[in-house]
Amino acid sequence: DERLDVEGFWIAGAAKERAALWEMWQRNGMDQNSHFAIKEMLVHKRSYLIIGEDDDGKALITVHSAAGIYAEHDPLTRKIRRLFHVWEKPETEGGPARATLYTKNYNQDYTRKGGQWLLGERLDHNFGVCPAVALINRAMIGDYRGRSQMDHVVKHQDAAARILTNM
Repeated sequence: DERLDVEGFWIAGAAKERAALWEMWQRNGMDQNSHFAIKEMLVHKRSYLIIGEDDDGKALITVHSAAGIYAEHDPLTRKIRRLFHVWEKPETEGGPARATLYTKNYNQDYTRKGGQWLLGERLDHNFGVCPAVALINRAMIGDYRGRSQMDHVVKHQDAAARILTNM
């Protein structure tokens, strides 16, 4: 796990930019949150970082599990074209499900009430790129969905469970 720690950024001849990137990383608590992203990626094949803006207008980096996320990748560059993220929250816990569509020029929020998706706030950011990055474990050319570090264990666990249930 320590081998995957981020210890800084390197941009040749750009000390000021390196310092600004590191300050942003620290301000977002990414020295701790990056561990969550890495563990999620190792176990579940991938995780996501979504970039936005906080209340003060500064860059906000959030870490997300692949659960509830659909990402459309460009087949040539493998960059994310669009990302759709659904947060399921039972109405018994005080709220409807929410979803956000992230695109290269805007983010569109949705809320589900009574089984219907309703349009919410739209944020035009005009970044020119989707504000999401996938961390993919063991991606390969032609298959950038990734592989879990648990794949080899799951096969044996499934076989053991079948043996036990067939007794």
